[in-house]
Formats: sequence, C-alpha cells, structure tokens
Amino acid sequence: MLENLVYFDNAATTRTDTKVLEAMLPYLGASYGNASAKYSIGFEARKAVNTAREQVAALIGAYPDEIYFTSGATESNNIALRHQEGALITSEAEHPSVLNTARYCQSKGRAAAYIKPDMSGRIGADNLKKAFEGTAAGRTGMGLVSLMYVNNELGNVYPISELADTAHMHGWIFHTDAVQALGHMEIDVKKSGIDMLSASAHKLYGPKGIGLLYVRRGIKKEGLLKGGSQERGMRPGTENAAGIAGFGKACEIAKESMKENAVREKEIAGFLKEYILKNIPDSVQNGEGERILNFSFRGINGTSLALRLDMEGICVSTGSACSLGTEEISHVLRSIGLDETLAEGSLRISIGKYNTLDEAEYAAKKISELVSELRALTV
Repeated sequence: MLENLVYFDNAATTRTDTKVLEAMLPYLGASYGNASAKYSIGFEARKAVNTAREQVAALIGAYPDEIYFTSGATESNNIALRHQEGALITSEAEHPSVLNTARYCQSKGRAAAYIKPDMSGRIGADNLKKAFEGTAAGRTGMGLVSLMYVNNELGNVYPISELADTAHMHGWIFHTDAVQALGHMEIDVKKSGIDMLSASAHKLYGPKGIGLLYVRRGIKKEGLLKGGSQERGMRPGTENAAGIAGFGKACEIAKESMKENAVREKEIAGFLKEYILKNIPDSVQNGEGERILNFSFRGINGTSLALRLDMEGICVSTGSACSLGTEEISHVLRSIGLDETLAEGSLRISIGKYNTLDEAEYAAKKISELVSELRALTV
C-alpha cells in the first residue's frame, strides 16, 4: 500500500493549494479587520476582497461588479433559481441543490420542466427546444433555464453556448452550475452567453465554505437573506475575507496552470479508462467524462467496493447512494436509464492536479483485484 492516501474523490482531489493557504493567513491573523469597517485594518480586508473579485472575474471573463461571494454553490444556486421570476427548465441529472430548489419553486406554484438526458448522459440544444415546445413550463412567458456545465457524477461537458442561445431565443435567462468546470476548463461568460453562473472555491483547490454567483449586468438581483449592504445587498453579513482571498488566489493560479493540468489529468483518466474496461469483465463507463469517470461493475455493490478501496488507502466515491447505508440509486444514473444491477455497482473516480500516473496504476490494479474478490463472494 502507498504511504499516503490516494485521492480520487470529487472533493478530496481538490485539497487546498499551499499558495492559497498563504494568501488566506493574513486575514486569519494580523489583518483581522471587518472588510466593511471604516478604519485602516478594515481597509486592508476590503482591499483583499476587491482583489479577489478581480481575480475571480478574470477567470471567467466577467466584470468585477458582476461577482457576488456566497458560502458556496448551493447558496448561489438557490439565489439564482428562487429569485428569478417565471417558469423553470432544468434537467433530471442536475446537482441536488438545483433539483431540490426547482422542486421547491414548483411547490410554490411556478411551472417547471425537467429534461431527461440520453443513455450517454448527453443534453443538447435539441432537448432544450423540445422542453420549450412540449411542456407547460416552456410555454409560460419568461423564465429561467438552469443546466450544469459539467455533470458532477458522469463528467459530461454540456454545450453551454448552444443551450444559452436556445434559452435566449425564447427570451429566457440562462444559468449554469459550473462547479465542476471552474478552474478546470476555459469559461468565458460573455462569449458563451451565460447570464448567471454558480461555483465553489474548493473544486479548484481553494478553501471550503466560499463560493460565487456571477450575475450579468442588467439581470434582476435579489438575495435570499435580509440584512446589511455587504455584497451590494445580495449576500448580507460580514464578509469571509480569508476565504474570499483564498478563492481569488485559487482563481489566479488556475488561470496560469489550467491548460497544463488538463493535459495531465486527461492522460491519467485515459489510462484508468483503458485499464479498467480492458481488464475487468462486465465493466462499463457511464457517461462521457474525461476527468470525472463513472464506472459500473456488474454483480457487486459499489459502496462495498468503495469501502474496500478505502482500506487500501484509495479514496473514491460511489454513484449508487447519496450516503453510507442508503440503498437508493443515484438520481443521475436513474436519469440515463441505467440498468439497476449496474447502477448498484457504480464507482466515481475524479482526477485532480495532484494525482499521478503511479497512483492511477495502483488504484486500477486494486479495483481489478477487489472487483474479482467481491464477485467471488457472491457466487
């Protein structure tokens, strides 16, 4: 077994960058002032917040005044969906923070439609056009389309520009949950026609507990909370200056190294995909991910496999359940119509910038061994 844990989990692969921690430290110590205060130590914190806003904006091609800091993408998604008027169109494969918010809005009387992806997890402009033409939500005045940039379980990258264009053709606002895309691939909100975008810092090696909501100039803005004037009233409450400074630094680093990281991550993912599909019988890849990989192994339980891998020092996640002890199949795998026995044997492997080919080889061999062992136990 390797001396250190091998992280191939969606959250663990994105541990906080050392340079990010260094950028945060002053605002956890000497520069502890309130960023909204009118004295010198507060001005230092305010400068850090303003710098971070510029760094984040630069990564996605936005204006700094279009960036609002939140506690994370779950809050950002809630703001985006709950405080826009009219109907909603989203997909069955979205993150729970979008799906459950859409259902909440629906319970309050707003029309909503849910696009079903195909068996490969694809969602395209044609799917969205059909949603406009064939659902009550699509025929209801103005509304909001919310479709993720990269699927968090399958890794599919969606054609955001085409989807945004289709939404705009109908006069609707387009929002995307870009948690799995920010810092891993080029995003230009202006060129892509994105009106609103949500993301979390920890997915690009920043701190946990800080996120963003991009809102294009001219779009109605209203936060979930009532309070002070922080974040121009969108997100009242004392700013998390250290977290925001870390988020900004993470975006700055990503802008410089994103392309180089992507090449290496694709190489590692390619090795894992080839090894697993070639060496493990009755294994399939779910979706079309190139950095986030989802596999199913017929005849085993994915949670059991993940636990056995953890004992070998390999941290992965399973797409078969939301939490340990739950037998509920992932809603994403249900949405693509995956056979139930395959869905129960699913495993998600996420590649990050800290992963190596040696780790991938170790993990692939262990997965192969353990799948064989688990299948033998069920015979």
